[in-house]
Amino acid sequence: MRITFVGPVPPLRGGIAHHSSRLIDALGRQGHDVQVISWRSQYPWFLYRGAQKDEGVSPFPGARFVLRWWDLISWWRARRTSRDSDLLVFPYVTPFLAVPQWFIAIGSRRVAVVVHNALPHEHMPFERSLAKLALRKAELLVTHGEGVANDIRSLRISASIAVVRMPPTLDIQPSALPERPPLRLLFFGYVRPYKGLKVAISSVAHLVERGIDVSLTVVGDFWEPLDDYVALIESLGLEDHVDLNVGYVTDDELRHVIADHHIVVAPYLEDSLSGVVPVAFGAGRPVVSTLVRGVSEQVDDGINGVLVTPGDPVALAEGLMKAAEDLAALAKSAAASSSSWGSVAKALTEPFE
Repeated sequence: MRITFVGPVPPLRGGIAHHSSRLIDALGRQGHDVQVISWRSQYPWFLYRGAQKDEGVSPFPGARFVLRWWDLISWWRARRTSRDSDLLVFPYVTPFLAVPQWFIAIGSRRVAVVVHNALPHEHMPFERSLAKLALRKAELLVTHGEGVANDIRSLRISASIAVVRMPPTLDIQPSALPERPPLRLLFFGYVRPYKGLKVAISSVAHLVERGIDVSLTVVGDFWEPLDDYVALIESLGLEDHVDLNVGYVTDDELRHVIADHHIVVAPYLEDSLSGVVPVAFGAGRPVVSTLVRGVSEQVDDGINGVLVTPGDPVALAEGLMKAAEDLAALAKSAAASSSSWGSVAKALTEPFE
């Protein structure tokens, strides 16, 4: 099948670009001919803080980085290029890109969309109308959780919906757990308000008060003022227990960081699917997260991680202690929970074959 994929791929930063590259590779391994059209300028500076590209990463092979969020001519060229394909595929993440995605889909024979978020984490004007606009041409919508599928249904879109577990966006293998003490906790990815890092920091204070030798490493770009987190760490006297590593890290660096920790912490405050969870599972690391829609579908409480009440540092501390008591078994189950990109590629293309 001839497929045109329109969406972010490396060297664009972020989990969606990594997701797209892994999916495109899987489609190619299944024998499909995939051409990739990506973004030269995906967002204005006020919507995406920090650099949008990782200059140290090679561009995805064969991809054409021609789209600009403000350039109607670039949208038209992408539409013309994709029109002769058997299938147009694009990821839907934010209403901001709904109009160019709708425009590019006009005239395509068949359209399938990988829906990461039917509705955004940070609300935007006309978000429901824009989502319906972007998805209206699709025959198939693929997502990684029932929560997102229910959001799609609430939009009253007639396309078929396929739900398939999210595989790790990082090529990673399980590794042996490091020695203890200390108990090494890891929070990685973009630091945004809904991800609950402040709750994680406060939970470390409760663990320290209980006499537990613990450390928390934070790795990622901050979308909030860093000073707020530094002030919180200092006010709790956690300078020797919390290590802030600000900035984007390479895949190789992230593999080493995960291997050096015992538990991945994902204390989400709002419903969300998490790309962090499958990466942690791929590395054989259990996840301690919260009972919010989305991530609670990914983590099986007591099997490959622990789920606690969101926004509660004491509950999170207790969940971390529970995970530490059964760490080897949880880690083994986490590794067994990892899924494959072949299943995602099959779900995306099988209805059209």
